Amino acid sequence: MTAGKNPRNFKKKGAGNKKKAKHPFVNKEWYSVRAPSIFEVRVPTLTPCNKQHGLKIPSESLKGRVFEITHADLEPAEQARERLENHQAPD
Repeated sequence: MTAGKNPRNFKKKGAGNKKKAKHPFVNKEWYSVRAPSIFEVRVPTLTPCNKQHGLKIPSESLKGRVFEITHADLEPAEQARERLENHQAPD
């Protein structure tokens, strides 16, 4: 190094200043989806929702969501199979 040069100027800029990427589900809350009482399985699935930030309420973003769930998911395996066998059309 020559005389009169500042050694601080020779450092690489931007090295080590990067943010670590975090998983997107870290900032989520999980809510249980409830089924009507006529089915034996009351909570067939869970759904993620963003956590509260400021005045944004997470339960408001859940309103209006539509879930597509099969009948077999709402009934125990034996009962769902029996109902499907009973409703088959004759050949």
